Amino acid sequence: MTYPLHVILRFDIERALMAGDLEVGDVPRVWAQRMKSDLGLEVPDDGVGCLQDIHWSFGAIGYFPSYTLGALLACQLFGAAGRDLGDEALRAQLRRGEFAPLREWLREHVHLAGSLDASADALARRVCGEPLSPEPFLAYLEQKYARIYEL
Repeated sequence: MTYPLHVILRFDIERALMAGDLEVGDVPRVWAQRMKSDLGLEVPDDGVGCLQDIHWSFGAIGYFPSYTLGALLACQLFGAAGRDLGDEALRAQLRRGEFAPLREWLREHVHLAGSLDASADALARRVCGEPLSPEPFLAYLEQKYARIYEL
């Protein structure tokens, strides 16, 4: 549930690095400070801190926001698919391992357009009828964790 906050932290650090407002040598300190202030987590070492994955080591700067953007868009697209295919019917199909109806819906509404939409927001507007929004993602998280933790 905190992964999007982790992405925001990485994005903030990348922006500061690219703007010249942060030196590379200061990244571990800033990472640890932000993990503490943003998430209340102590970072015991850089291996589980700013060096926990390989993205920065091979130059993948600016990549992390795409993870959260994809999660936001996926929840919104799933809602639109449920609207068009029938939410309960779609969920029942998925529980049975029947992915063809959703795949065909995605093919028709998303895949055939390829990258013709100028942005994720434009895609959301075209397919879902509204701009990209965090609300479906937040509703998904609330529903998922309420069920898991019996809240």
